[in-house]
Amino acid sequence: MTTKETLPFAAYDEYEICKIQAEILRECDPDMTEEQAFNIVSQDIDLFMMEWEYFKEVVDEMFFNADDYRFYNVEASNMGWRNLSGEMFVELEDTGDFIRKCLPETEMTIKVFRGSEGVTFVVYHHDSPTGESYRVTPVVPVEDVEGAEKTFKDLVLQEFGNEEPSEEERDKFIRKVSEKDLLEIGRELEDYYMDELTTLDYWIDEIYE
Repeated sequence: MTTKETLPFAAYDEYEICKIQAEILRECDPDMTEEQAFNIVSQDIDLFMMEWEYFKEVVDEMFFNADDYRFYNVEASNMGWRNLSGEMFVELEDTGDFIRKCLPETEMTIKVFRGSEGVTFVVYHHDSPTGESYRVTPVVPVEDVEGAEKTFKDLVLQEFGNEEPSEEERDKFIRKVSEKDLLEIGRELEDYYMDELTTLDYWIDEIYE
């Protein structure tokens, strides 16, 4: 993997956490062996929780900012023992949201590197001991999403007023708006919502709920 930096700007590595804390314990008690200190630290759940929260805070501060961006492109490579690759367009609020939506549910070590347009998460776990890579790039500013949403809702109200349109009417209207090339952002978001609902249809529901 090639990155702009040799060293990550943030990392979560339980082995390194235990190693550092064990050294601190042994400084306080020179009679304690390295193995004893390591075993004590490895059972400190509060320590791992504190380090995990700190890791997410660092990445949030350096990259994820809900005031600036809401949607991101994630390019993944070397995933799992089959070394799969993939790409997704996803709504992310913060680091925790990225981990829940994009990473495997398992114990892992994470290192985060800066890139020219985003960041790269390199993730190590039992199915990927050499590391799998997730390049995360912001693609849709919040102001663009909000602007597209307002434009579309204004058009809906101009067309239908306060009376909710039928399924046939709304489908015809959505096709007409898309064909007019008014909402490029809206069509990008529609790809994201494809499995459950289209973005434009969802925005109509919000007007008449």
